[in-house]
Amino acid sequence: MHLKSSQIVRYESQPQGCEYHFNGRYCRYTPDFQLFDAMDTPSSVEVKHSSQILKTDFRARFKEKQLVAENAL
Repeated sequence: MHLKSSQIVRYESQPQGCEYHFNGRYCRYTPDFQLFDAMDTPSSVEVKHSSQILKTDFRARFKEKQLVAENAL
């Protein structure tokens, strides 16, 4: 879900994280921020420099983090 700034009623920095499985091992993931709308629906935000997101390993890990976060956070 994408929120407009006017829809955000509160946020949390470094909210509760979750575990995900990647390359045969369990890893931890904590989003940078979690935004909440008026219905208290959360949206996670990850902030990274463009040099990071172009790396193949980062993109593979992030895809798995997204799948897990959608169900856990």
